[in-house]
Amino acid sequence: MDGDPNGARRRPDDVIPWGVRPDHAKEYPARMLRLLKRRREGVPLTRSEDERLDGWLSKLDRDHAVIGYNPSSVFGFYYIEKNDDTDGADGVPIRRAIITLDDQ
Repeated sequence: MDGDPNGARRRPDDVIPWGVRPDHAKEYPARMLRLLKRRREGVPLTRSEDERLDGWLSKLDRDHAVIGYNPSSVFGFYYIEKNDDTDGADGVPIRRAIITLDDQ
C-alpha cells in the first residue's frame, strides 16, 4: 500500500491512474473502468459486459460527464461534469487529477 495514509493501492495505468482504496475498488465506476481497460487491451468481454460497458459509456457521453476520484471521501468515485479541454481526451472518461469535494 506504499505508505498511503488512505490505504490506497498504487496502480499506475492509463484507465485507473489513482491509488484506489480497497473499500472503493468494487464500486460500479471502478468495475466499469476495469472493463474498459480490458477492452482496450484486447481482452474479450462477454456479451453482457460489452452491453453494460457500452451503456455506461453512452450515458457518460450523453450527460457530458466523467469519473473523478477522491480517496479521502466515503464514496471515492464521483460523476462530474466533463472539462472538454482536459478530461477524456484519450478516450478514457476520467479526470486524471484527484478531485476535491468542491469539484463535484
